[in-house]
Amino acid sequence: MLFKYLKDFSLFLLLFVSFNDTLSIELTGYYIIKVVLALFVLLHIYDYIEMFSSKTSRPMRIFYIFMLVLTVVTLVSNLLYFDGTLVVGVTRMFSIFALFVYFSYAKELDKILYMLWAIMILSSVVAYFSDTLGMYTFRKTGATEDPNSFAAQLLVIQFVTVYLFQKNKNWFFLLGSLGIFTYTLLFAGSKSAFIFLALMLLIVFIFRFKNIVTHVFSAKGLIATMILAGVISAGVMMSSTAVEGLKGRAQKTGTFEQRLIVWRAGGEMIRDHFFMGVGFGEFRNVSGRYVKDFLAEEAKPSHNNFIKVFAESGIFSFLTFTLFILALFTTRFLEIMRSDYSWLYLASLSIVLMGMTIPSLHHKDFWISLALVSNVIILLMRKEAEGNLVNVIKEKTN
Repeated sequence: MLFKYLKDFSLFLLLFVSFNDTLSIELTGYYIIKVVLALFVLLHIYDYIEMFSSKTSRPMRIFYIFMLVLTVVTLVSNLLYFDGTLVVGVTRMFSIFALFVYFSYAKELDKILYMLWAIMILSSVVAYFSDTLGMYTFRKTGATEDPNSFAAQLLVIQFVTVYLFQKNKNWFFLLGSLGIFTYTLLFAGSKSAFIFLALMLLIVFIFRFKNIVTHVFSAKGLIATMILAGVISAGVMMSSTAVEGLKGRAQKTGTFEQRLIVWRAGGEMIRDHFFMGVGFGEFRNVSGRYVKDFLAEEAKPSHNNFIKVFAESGIFSFLTFTLFILALFTTRFLEIMRSDYSWLYLASLSIVLMGMTIPSLHHKDFWISLALVSNVIILLMRKEAEGNLVNVIKEKTN
Protein backbone atom coordinates (compact mmCIF):
# COMPACT_ATOMS: atom_id res chain seq x y z
CA MET A 1 0.00 0.00 0.00
CA LEU A 2 2.84 2.37 0.89
CA PHE A 3 4.51 1.65 -2.45
CA LYS A 4 1.28 2.54 -4.27
CA TYR A 5 1.09 5.85 -2.42
CA LEU A 6 4.70 6.54 -3.38
CA LYS A 7 3.90 5.82 -7.03
CA ASP A 8 0.86 8.10 -6.94
CA PHE A 9 2.88 10.85 -5.25
CA SER A 10 5.63 10.57 -7.87
CA LEU A 11 2.95 10.75 -10.59
CA PHE A 12 1.47 13.93 -9.11
CA LEU A 13 4.96 15.38 -8.67
CA LEU A 14 5.84 14.61 -12.30
CA LEU A 15 2.67 16.29 -13.56
CA PHE A 16 3.30 19.27 -11.31
CA VAL A 17 6.88 19.93 -12.44
CA SER A 18 5.95 19.27 -16.09
CA PHE A 19 3.17 21.88 -16.10
CA ASN A 20 4.86 24.25 -13.62
CA ASP A 21 8.49 24.01 -14.67
CA THR A 22 9.52 27.60 -13.95
CA LEU A 23 8.06 27.67 -10.44
CA SER A 24 9.53 24.24 -9.67
CA ILE A 25 13.03 25.32 -10.71
CA GLU A 26 12.76 28.61 -8.81
CA LEU A 27 11.71 26.82 -5.62
CA THR A 28 14.03 23.81 -5.68
CA GLY A 29 16.76 24.24 -8.29
CA TYR A 30 17.59 23.46 -11.91
CA TYR A 31 17.80 19.66 -11.62
CA ILE A 32 14.43 19.09 -9.93
CA ILE A 33 12.63 18.06 -13.14
CA LYS A 34 15.31 15.50 -14.06
CA VAL A 35 15.32 14.09 -10.51
CA VAL A 36 11.52 13.79 -10.43
CA LEU A 37 11.44 12.06 -13.84
CA ALA A 38 14.17 9.60 -12.82
CA LEU A 39 12.34 8.82 -9.55
CA PHE A 40 9.08 8.34 -11.42
CA VAL A 41 10.60 5.92 -13.96
CA LEU A 42 12.28 3.87 -11.20
CA LEU A 43 9.06 3.57 -9.19
CA HIS A 44 7.08 2.61 -12.31
CA ILE A 45 9.67 0.32 -13.90
CA TYR A 46 7.40 -2.76 -13.70
CA ASP A 47 4.57 -0.75 -15.26
CA TYR A 48 6.84 0.08 -18.18
CA ILE A 49 7.76 -3.58 -18.62
CA GLU A 50 4.05 -4.46 -18.74
CA MET A 51 3.40 -1.64 -21.21
CA PHE A 52 6.11 -2.79 -23.59
CA SER A 53 4.67 -6.31 -23.56
CA SER A 54 1.13 -5.07 -24.27
CA LYS A 55 -0.49 -4.92 -27.69
CA THR A 56 0.37 -1.61 -29.30
CA SER A 57 -1.53 0.76 -31.59
CA ARG A 58 -0.59 2.03 -35.04
CA PRO A 59 0.29 5.55 -33.74
CA MET A 60 2.51 4.00 -31.04
CA ARG A 61 4.38 1.90 -33.61
CA ILE A 62 5.04 5.01 -35.69
CA PHE A 63 6.08 6.89 -32.53
CA TYR A 64 8.69 4.18 -31.85
CA ILE A 65 9.97 4.57 -35.40
CA PHE A 66 10.12 8.36 -35.00
CA MET A 67 12.13 8.02 -31.77
CA LEU A 68 14.47 5.50 -33.40
CA VAL A 69 15.09 7.80 -36.39
CA LEU A 70 15.58 10.78 -34.07
CA THR A 71 18.10 8.83 -31.98
CA VAL A 72 20.07 7.60 -34.99
CA VAL A 73 20.20 11.09 -36.54
CA THR A 74 21.33 12.63 -33.25
CA LEU A 75 24.06 10.03 -32.73
CA VAL A 76 25.35 10.27 -36.32
CA SER A 77 25.26 14.07 -36.19
CA ASN A 78 27.34 14.11 -33.02
CA LEU A 79 29.81 11.60 -34.40
CA LEU A 80 30.30 13.67 -37.57
CA TYR A 81 30.38 17.16 -36.08
CA PHE A 82 31.23 16.67 -32.37
CA ASP A 83 28.90 19.54 -31.47
CA GLY A 84 28.72 18.56 -27.78
CA THR A 85 24.93 18.30 -27.66
CA LEU A 86 24.72 14.51 -27.33
CA VAL A 87 24.05 14.32 -23.58
CA VAL A 88 21.40 17.05 -23.66
CA GLY A 89 19.78 15.53 -26.75
CA VAL A 90 19.68 12.00 -25.34
CA THR A 91 18.26 13.28 -22.03
CA ARG A 92 15.46 15.12 -23.81
CA MET A 93 14.66 12.15 -26.04
CA PHE A 94 14.52 9.87 -23.01
CA SER A 95 12.04 12.17 -21.26
CA ILE A 96 9.87 12.38 -24.40
CA PHE A 97 9.90 8.60 -24.75
CA ALA A 98 9.22 7.88 -21.08
CA LEU A 99 6.38 10.38 -20.79
CA PHE A 100 4.54 9.53 -24.00
CA VAL A 101 4.74 5.78 -23.45
CA TYR A 102 3.53 5.91 -19.84
CA PHE A 103 0.63 8.29 -20.38
CA SER A 104 -0.42 6.40 -23.52
CA TYR A 105 -0.75 3.11 -21.66
CA ALA A 106 -1.77 4.34 -18.18
CA LYS A 107 -4.94 2.55 -17.05
CA GLU A 108 -6.06 5.01 -14.35
CA LEU A 109 -6.68 7.82 -16.80
CA ASP A 110 -9.37 9.61 -14.77
CA LYS A 111 -7.09 9.82 -11.74
CA ILE A 112 -4.37 11.39 -13.88
CA LEU A 113 -6.85 13.91 -15.31
CA TYR A 114 -8.10 14.94 -11.86
CA MET A 115 -4.50 15.44 -10.77
CA LEU A 116 -3.92 17.58 -13.83
CA TRP A 117 -7.09 19.56 -13.12
CA ALA A 118 -5.96 20.29 -9.55
CA ILE A 119 -2.51 21.36 -10.77
CA MET A 120 -3.98 23.77 -13.33
CA ILE A 121 -6.31 25.26 -10.69
CA LEU A 122 -3.18 25.95 -8.64
CA SER A 123 -1.45 27.44 -11.70
CA SER A 124 -4.46 29.73 -12.25
CA VAL A 125 -4.24 30.89 -8.64
CA VAL A 126 -0.52 31.60 -9.13
CA ALA A 127 -1.35 33.60 -12.27
CA TYR A 128 -4.05 35.59 -10.44
CA PHE A 129 -1.64 36.74 -7.74
CA SER A 130 1.31 37.25 -10.10
CA ASP A 131 2.40 40.60 -11.46
CA THR A 132 2.12 41.31 -15.17
CA LEU A 133 5.12 40.38 -17.30
CA GLY A 134 6.09 44.03 -17.72
CA MET A 135 5.05 47.64 -17.19
CA TYR A 136 3.45 47.94 -20.62
CA THR A 137 1.57 44.65 -20.82
CA PHE A 138 -1.49 43.14 -19.17
CA ARG A 139 -0.26 39.58 -19.75
CA LYS A 140 0.36 37.12 -16.95
CA THR A 141 1.48 33.54 -16.76
CA GLY A 142 1.07 30.80 -14.20
CA ALA A 143 3.99 28.72 -12.99
CA THR A 144 5.56 28.38 -16.44
CA GLU A 145 7.63 31.11 -18.07
CA ASP A 146 5.90 31.76 -21.40
CA PRO A 147 2.28 33.03 -21.36
CA ASN A 148 1.63 31.36 -24.74
CA SER A 149 2.68 27.98 -23.32
CA PHE A 150 0.46 28.68 -20.32
CA ALA A 151 -2.42 29.45 -22.68
CA ALA A 152 -1.84 26.10 -24.42
CA GLN A 153 -2.09 24.34 -21.06
CA LEU A 154 -5.33 26.20 -20.28
CA LEU A 155 -6.82 25.09 -23.60
CA VAL A 156 -6.01 21.47 -22.80
CA ILE A 157 -7.48 21.60 -19.29
CA GLN A 158 -10.72 23.19 -20.48
CA PHE A 159 -11.45 20.19 -22.69
CA VAL A 160 -10.28 17.81 -19.96
CA THR A 161 -12.71 19.53 -17.58
CA VAL A 162 -15.65 18.90 -19.91
CA TYR A 163 -14.61 15.24 -20.23
CA LEU A 164 -14.49 14.88 -16.43
CA PHE A 165 -17.91 16.52 -16.22
CA GLN A 166 -19.25 13.75 -18.45
CA LYS A 167 -18.11 11.39 -15.69
CA ASN A 168 -19.07 13.25 -12.49
CA LYS A 169 -22.16 15.11 -13.83
CA ASN A 170 -21.39 17.95 -11.41
CA TRP A 171 -22.49 21.29 -12.88
CA PHE A 172 -20.72 23.29 -10.16
CA PHE A 173 -17.47 21.54 -11.07
CA LEU A 174 -17.98 22.37 -14.76
CA LEU A 175 -19.07 25.99 -14.38
CA GLY A 176 -16.55 26.88 -11.70
CA SER A 177 -13.65 25.28 -13.55
CA LEU A 178 -14.47 26.77 -16.95
CA GLY A 179 -15.00 30.18 -15.33
CA ILE A 180 -11.57 30.07 -13.67
CA PHE A 181 -9.74 28.75 -16.72
CA THR A 182 -11.40 31.17 -19.17
CA TYR A 183 -10.69 34.13 -16.89
CA THR A 184 -7.06 33.06 -16.62
CA LEU A 185 -6.85 32.51 -20.38
CA LEU A 186 -7.80 36.16 -20.93
CA PHE A 187 -4.77 37.27 -18.92
CA ALA A 188 -2.48 34.82 -20.71
CA GLY A 189 -3.34 37.00 -23.70
CA SER A 190 -2.66 34.55 -26.51
CA LYS A 191 -4.50 35.40 -29.74
CA SER A 192 -3.68 31.98 -31.15
CA ALA A 193 -5.32 30.27 -28.17
CA PHE A 194 -8.64 32.04 -28.77
CA ILE A 195 -8.51 31.32 -32.52
CA PHE A 196 -7.88 27.63 -31.90
CA LEU A 197 -10.51 27.55 -29.13
CA ALA A 198 -13.08 28.85 -31.62
CA LEU A 199 -11.97 26.19 -34.12
CA MET A 200 -12.28 23.45 -31.49
CA LEU A 201 -15.77 24.62 -30.52
CA LEU A 202 -16.79 24.50 -34.19
CA ILE A 203 -15.57 20.89 -34.39
CA VAL A 204 -17.54 20.07 -31.24
CA PHE A 205 -20.66 21.67 -32.71
CA ILE A 206 -20.35 19.64 -35.91
CA PHE A 207 -19.78 16.23 -34.32
CA ARG A 208 -21.67 16.56 -31.02
CA PHE A 209 -24.63 18.73 -32.09
CA LYS A 210 -27.34 16.30 -30.92
CA ASN A 211 -25.58 15.66 -27.62
CA ILE A 212 -25.10 19.40 -26.97
CA VAL A 213 -28.75 20.20 -27.71
CA THR A 214 -29.90 17.40 -25.39
CA HIS A 215 -27.79 18.73 -22.52
CA VAL A 216 -28.39 22.45 -23.05
CA PHE A 217 -32.17 22.20 -23.39
CA SER A 218 -32.60 20.08 -20.29
CA ALA A 219 -33.73 21.87 -17.11
CA LYS A 220 -30.27 21.70 -15.53
CA GLY A 221 -28.65 22.59 -18.83
CA LEU A 222 -30.66 25.79 -19.29
CA ILE A 223 -29.90 26.92 -15.74
CA ALA A 224 -26.23 26.04 -16.16
CA THR A 225 -26.05 27.87 -19.52
CA MET A 226 -27.50 31.03 -17.95
CA ILE A 227 -25.11 30.77 -15.00
CA LEU A 228 -22.14 30.20 -17.32
CA ALA A 229 -23.16 33.22 -19.43
CA GLY A 230 -23.35 35.29 -16.24
CA VAL A 231 -19.98 34.02 -15.01
CA ILE A 232 -18.32 34.79 -18.35
CA SER A 233 -19.90 38.28 -18.46
CA ALA A 234 -18.76 38.98 -14.91
CA GLY A 235 -15.30 37.65 -15.74
CA VAL A 236 -15.06 39.90 -18.81
CA MET A 237 -16.06 42.94 -16.74
CA MET A 238 -13.63 42.02 -13.95
CA SER A 239 -10.83 41.55 -16.48
CA SER A 240 -11.55 44.59 -18.63
CA THR A 241 -7.83 45.41 -18.74
CA ALA A 242 -7.09 41.99 -20.22
CA VAL A 243 -9.97 42.23 -22.70
CA GLU A 244 -8.84 45.64 -23.95
CA GLY A 245 -5.25 44.44 -24.11
CA LEU A 246 -6.28 41.39 -26.09
CA LYS A 247 -8.19 43.59 -28.52
CA GLY A 248 -5.07 45.70 -28.95
CA ARG A 249 -2.96 42.61 -29.63
CA ALA A 250 -5.54 41.47 -32.18
CA GLN A 251 -5.28 44.76 -34.05
CA LYS A 252 -1.51 45.13 -34.12
CA THR A 253 1.40 43.26 -32.62
CA GLY A 254 4.98 42.64 -33.61
CA THR A 255 5.03 39.00 -32.55
CA PHE A 256 3.71 37.66 -35.86
CA GLU A 257 6.39 39.52 -37.81
CA GLN A 258 9.03 38.08 -35.45
CA ARG A 259 7.65 34.60 -36.04
CA LEU A 260 7.79 35.08 -39.80
CA ILE A 261 11.43 36.08 -39.49
CA VAL A 262 12.32 33.00 -37.45
CA TRP A 263 10.28 30.70 -39.72
CA ARG A 264 12.26 32.00 -42.72
CA ALA A 265 15.43 31.34 -40.74
CA GLY A 266 14.15 27.80 -40.14
CA GLY A 267 13.62 27.39 -43.88
CA GLU A 268 17.23 28.37 -44.54
CA MET A 269 18.45 25.95 -41.87
CA ILE A 270 16.48 23.18 -43.58
CA ARG A 271 18.02 24.10 -46.94
CA ASP A 272 21.56 24.00 -45.51
CA HIS A 273 21.08 20.91 -43.31
CA PHE A 274 18.42 18.98 -45.17
CA PHE A 275 19.30 15.43 -44.08
CA MET A 276 20.81 15.76 -40.58
CA GLY A 277 19.53 19.08 -39.27
CA VAL A 278 21.47 21.51 -37.07
CA GLY A 279 21.29 19.31 -33.98
CA PHE A 280 18.50 18.23 -31.64
CA GLY A 281 17.60 21.19 -29.42
CA GLU A 282 19.90 23.60 -31.26
CA PHE A 283 17.38 25.73 -33.19
CA ARG A 284 17.49 28.64 -30.73
CA ASN A 285 21.29 28.72 -30.70
CA VAL A 286 21.58 28.63 -34.50
CA SER A 287 18.65 30.82 -35.64
CA GLY A 288 20.53 34.08 -35.00
CA ARG A 289 23.05 33.22 -37.73
CA TYR A 290 20.28 33.19 -40.35
CA VAL A 291 18.59 36.44 -39.34
CA LYS A 292 19.61 39.82 -40.76
CA ASP A 293 16.80 41.78 -39.08
CA PHE A 294 16.40 42.43 -35.39
CA LEU A 295 15.18 39.35 -33.55
CA ALA A 296 14.18 39.52 -29.89
CA GLU A 297 15.70 36.86 -27.63
CA GLU A 298 12.30 35.31 -26.90
CA ALA A 299 11.65 35.04 -30.66
CA LYS A 300 14.75 32.93 -31.43
CA PRO A 301 13.06 29.54 -30.80
CA SER A 302 11.27 28.00 -33.78
CA HIS A 303 7.65 28.82 -32.80
CA ASN A 304 6.57 25.83 -34.86
CA ASN A 305 7.17 22.20 -33.91
CA PHE A 306 7.16 20.91 -37.50
CA ILE A 307 9.78 23.44 -38.60
CA LYS A 308 11.72 22.64 -35.44
CA VAL A 309 11.86 18.89 -36.11
CA PHE A 310 12.91 19.41 -39.73
CA ALA A 311 15.52 22.09 -38.99
CA GLU A 312 17.03 20.29 -35.99
CA SER A 313 16.87 16.65 -37.08
CA GLY A 314 16.45 16.53 -40.84
CA ILE A 315 14.02 15.18 -43.40
CA PHE A 316 13.62 11.62 -42.04
CA SER A 317 12.76 12.82 -38.53
CA PHE A 318 10.31 15.32 -40.01
CA LEU A 319 8.55 12.70 -42.14
CA THR A 320 8.19 10.19 -39.30
CA PHE A 321 7.00 12.90 -36.89
CA THR A 322 4.40 14.14 -39.38
CA LEU A 323 3.26 10.58 -40.09
CA PHE A 324 2.99 9.95 -36.34
CA ILE A 325 0.80 13.04 -35.81
CA LEU A 326 -1.43 12.10 -38.76
CA ALA A 327 -1.84 8.54 -37.49
CA LEU A 328 -2.59 9.77 -33.97
CA PHE A 329 -5.48 11.95 -35.09
CA THR A 330 -6.96 9.73 -37.81
CA THR A 331 -6.97 6.36 -36.01
CA ARG A 332 -10.53 5.57 -34.84
CA PHE A 333 -11.45 9.19 -35.58
CA LEU A 334 -15.23 8.78 -36.02
CA GLU A 335 -15.52 6.35 -33.12
CA ILE A 336 -13.78 8.82 -30.80
CA MET A 337 -15.63 11.91 -32.02
CA ARG A 338 -19.01 10.23 -31.45
CA SER A 339 -18.13 9.42 -27.84
CA ASP A 340 -17.30 11.35 -24.67
CA TYR A 341 -13.63 10.74 -25.50
CA SER A 342 -13.96 13.44 -28.16
CA TRP A 343 -13.09 16.01 -25.46
CA LEU A 344 -9.73 14.34 -24.87
CA TYR A 345 -9.18 14.18 -28.63
CA LEU A 346 -9.72 17.96 -28.76
CA ALA A 347 -7.42 18.47 -25.77
CA SER A 348 -4.59 16.72 -27.63
CA LEU A 349 -5.43 18.43 -30.92
CA SER A 350 -5.34 21.86 -29.27
CA ILE A 351 -1.78 21.31 -28.01
CA VAL A 352 -0.69 20.31 -31.54
CA LEU A 353 -2.30 23.41 -33.06
CA MET A 354 -0.72 25.65 -30.43
CA GLY A 355 2.56 23.93 -31.24
CA MET A 356 2.39 25.56 -34.66
CA THR A 357 2.93 28.97 -33.00
CA ILE A 358 5.05 28.09 -29.94
CA PRO A 359 8.21 25.95 -29.62
CA SER A 360 6.77 23.22 -27.38
CA LEU A 361 8.36 20.10 -28.88
CA HIS A 362 10.75 19.59 -25.97
CA HIS A 363 8.18 20.54 -23.32
CA LYS A 364 7.01 17.71 -21.09
CA ASP A 365 3.47 19.08 -20.90
CA PHE A 366 3.25 18.84 -24.70
CA TRP A 367 3.90 15.08 -24.74
CA ILE A 368 1.67 14.39 -21.74
CA SER A 369 -1.19 16.28 -23.40
CA LEU A 370 -0.52 14.56 -26.72
CA ALA A 371 -0.65 11.16 -25.02
CA LEU A 372 -4.29 11.66 -24.00
CA VAL A 373 -5.65 10.75 -27.42
CA SER A 374 -3.12 7.92 -27.69
CA ASN A 375 -4.44 6.59 -24.38
CA VAL A 376 -8.00 6.71 -25.71
CA ILE A 377 -7.02 4.73 -28.83
CA ILE A 378 -5.33 2.01 -26.74
CA LEU A 379 -8.28 1.99 -24.31
CA LEU A 380 -10.70 1.37 -27.20
CA MET A 381 -8.44 -1.42 -28.45
CA ARG A 382 -8.55 -3.06 -25.01
CA LYS A 383 -12.34 -2.83 -24.87
CA GLU A 384 -12.60 -4.28 -28.36
CA ALA A 385 -10.29 -7.17 -27.43
CA GLU A 386 -12.28 -7.84 -24.25
CA GLY A 387 -15.52 -7.83 -26.26
CA ASN A 388 -14.07 -10.29 -28.77
CA LEU A 389 -12.89 -12.53 -25.91
CA VAL A 390 -16.38 -12.54 -24.38
CA ASN A 391 -17.89 -13.47 -27.74
CA VAL A 392 -15.42 -16.34 -28.16
CA ILE A 393 -16.24 -17.66 -24.68
CA LYS A 394 -19.97 -17.46 -25.43
CA GLU A 395 -19.51 -19.36 -28.71
CA LYS A 396 -17.55 -22.09 -26.93
CA THR A 397 -20.09 -22.45 -24.14
CA ASN A 398 -22.92 -22.66 -26.68
